[in-house]
Amino acid sequence: MTESLELPGARLAYDVAGEGSAIVLLHAWIADRRMWDPVVPALARRRRVVRYDARGFGETIATAAVPYSNRADLVALLDHLDIERAAVVGASGGGTIALDTALAFPDRVSAVVSVAGGISGFDGGSTPDEEPAFAESERLEEARDWDALVELEMRIWVDGLGRGPDRIPDVRRQVAEMDREVYRRHADDDLSGMTPLEPRATGRLRDVRTPALALVGELDTSGARATARRLAAEIPNVRLEVWPDVAHMPSMEHPERFVRLVEEFLDDVGA
Repeated sequence: MTESLELPGARLAYDVAGEGSAIVLLHAWIADRRMWDPVVPALARRRRVVRYDARGFGETIATAAVPYSNRADLVALLDHLDIERAAVVGASGGGTIALDTALAFPDRVSAVVSVAGGISGFDGGSTPDEEPAFAESERLEEARDWDALVELEMRIWVDGLGRGPDRIPDVRRQVAEMDREVYRRHADDDLSGMTPLEPRATGRLRDVRTPALALVGELDTSGARATARRLAAEIPNVRLEVWPDVAHMPSMEHPERFVRLVEEFLDDVGA
């Protein structure tokens, strides 16, 4: 059941399932919290699973343009739910929030799982084969051609560039629906007050005190793969998993395998 938390400038939509040690799921920027539907029931058998829509996504409503940070929003939700510490699982842009929160609020995060996640301040780069698609993505966003932009983002992030749309058609359809809603419902949300982590995480990875797991797919972009390698090289207590034949949304492509991996990792590190 969707609940909401009133924050300065936003009404944050979230839901909670299960009991036990807390785990927070942060969605990718081409989706909303529904991307976790395939894994929540299994995770909730042993854990208290919290997921929410970040500002600019899903059912969260922007009410005013105010200064805010995504990491502070996460901690505010933990406070609201009386959760002292939680394992934080972040996909793509959600992975950036997970890492920033672990640095800014180390006592609130028991473990980080970065699922094709970003690092604030770090650009993993792109290959000559990828650059035209990214340039076209910027053009379509400026033109507000949402349908064409969503289709291109499915090619980049869900199909994997160079693969066809029939590789994982059900996942593609689900992600496209969420991505389309992001642009149609939230394109005009004023999120200019977002305050980035300073200094950015890219120069502070050796300061991450929590155990970390970095998961990336071989069909993901070169930038996502480079980011995972950077996490694996610099975070002191980190495990790297690279899955073949998977692109940017591994938890949706292989939910049962994803749950097994996360549970095993969290059990190993006592989170």
